[in-house]
Amino acid sequence: MNRTTRIMQMHLRDKWSWFLIPSMIVGISFSINLLISLFMTEPLYTGGIASVFVYIFVIGILVVPQTFPLAIGLGTTRGDYYRGTALTGLAFGAMTAIVLLALGWLERLTDAWGTDFHFFALPYVAEGNALAVVAQYFLIYMFLFFWGMFIASTFRRFGVKSLLYSLLIAIVVGTVAGFLALRFAWWEAIFEWFATHSLLVVSLWTLPLTLVLAIAAYGMLRKSVV
Repeated sequence: MNRTTRIMQMHLRDKWSWFLIPSMIVGISFSINLLISLFMTEPLYTGGIASVFVYIFVIGILVVPQTFPLAIGLGTTRGDYYRGTALTGLAFGAMTAIVLLALGWLERLTDAWGTDFHFFALPYVAEGNALAVVAQYFLIYMFLFFWGMFIASTFRRFGVKSLLYSLLIAIVVGTVAGFLALRFAWWEAIFEWFATHSLLVVSLWTLPLTLVLAIAAYGMLRKSVV
């Protein structure tokens, strides 16, 4: 456990990647949209909060190549590295979910920042009790983090060709799925399903995928060379 804790400490020393950059991205997006809302007469709803989740997908990809060689070079086992990295992601995901919940509350308390600007407390996204909102943010966050980590671990295990093959497969599968959905008119049923289920229910469906990605990433790292 001490080695796992040291890996977590190693990650958290990089305050730019884990704290400052995501805060700057959200802060800049919020500030620009708030400024725009000052000149609007209609309510402004923006999806800027999605930048947080896009960023965590990116950091899931970047964290392995940035820290894996160093950690293994210092004598850390692959298992300890994986556990420390996964726990860092879990802790950061929980913190992010709570912060987003608090900012949503603040947005409501200030009557949408006094300008009818909706950034954190969006319809459908921030609906439900506090536990439900935190849970759905956390589940989506972890799905994206482990997806990014899986991509990075695959590259570490098999090299750049594996990513090209994976991208090709994803394009083919996506194209075929899109054609079938259009051909058999599945899109309406898909949109209706999302409309009739809360974001918490939708996010719960990511949990099995998250577990598969997390296990697969661990398997890749166990056999990766430095």
